[in-house]
Amino acid sequence: MEGGPRLRSLPGGAVTVVGRFLSSKGGRYLAVLAALTSLSSSCSGSRDDVTKECLIPNDQKGTIGGRWTVKPVPLAVIVNDFSAVEMNELRAAIGTWNSFFSASKGFKLFVASGAPLSSVPAGTPKIRTNEACSVSSFVTASGFVQPILIEKIVSGWTHGGSVIAQTGTCPNTVQGQPYRVFSTGVIEMNFENYFAPGLPRPDLQSVILHELGHLLGLGHTCEAQAQKNFLACAEAPKEYLQAVMFPSLGFDGNTGRIKRSLQQNDQQRANCLY
Repeated sequence: MEGGPRLRSLPGGAVTVVGRFLSSKGGRYLAVLAALTSLSSSCSGSRDDVTKECLIPNDQKGTIGGRWTVKPVPLAVIVNDFSAVEMNELRAAIGTWNSFFSASKGFKLFVASGAPLSSVPAGTPKIRTNEACSVSSFVTASGFVQPILIEKIVSGWTHGGSVIAQTGTCPNTVQGQPYRVFSTGVIEMNFENYFAPGLPRPDLQSVILHELGHLLGLGHTCEAQAQKNFLACAEAPKEYLQAVMFPSLGFDGNTGRIKRSLQQNDQQRANCLY
């Protein structure tokens, strides 16, 4: 399995990047959120208004991983996996995307049994992102047969210590569809290297908001190295750096910076998917 971009701070505030964002092995679509302690505070921003415009700039043509053709998309956690406070943060992030889609498209994208988030029994097997294309499809013509799990990984994290979270989906090319179609998905949260007492504490709501963007089909706004239809972050305009889907989340000491508002670039690209 090939991982996603991992951005680490170096002495003197320099930044190095290793890894890649997309993996073609087994058709998997992998997306990660990495920690970056030297990110300038100018990369944060807020935007509360909603745009209904569909726009994917030419230098972001490669940033769409796919989409779900059946909606709403159900999300779930394993019962008692997350604390009550953490559950509130998850629901708030889901609510941000649902509020956007309600205003822009007239529907909520993430709904499970009438709620934004449901639960499954303790002991439910966890699917790792490298297994996204190894399991049966979650989707039938009539809807989802099982929800997409947001998983709390407290040990056995395999994606590198700088990676806060990773989302995996299984995209398939379907004739007549403008984008690849997802059949499975999972979000893994790194609670082995983050969030616990004594460890760096990212803003959980900001992290989930970012990962849900990947789950609905958005790639990062830019990438470590320029590719065809994919801009290098070093050359990216300010709006790409401010977006929720920028590939890293900055820290002040051990406390993660907050990015809880969808920006225009996040919204415009999402509008093109649904």
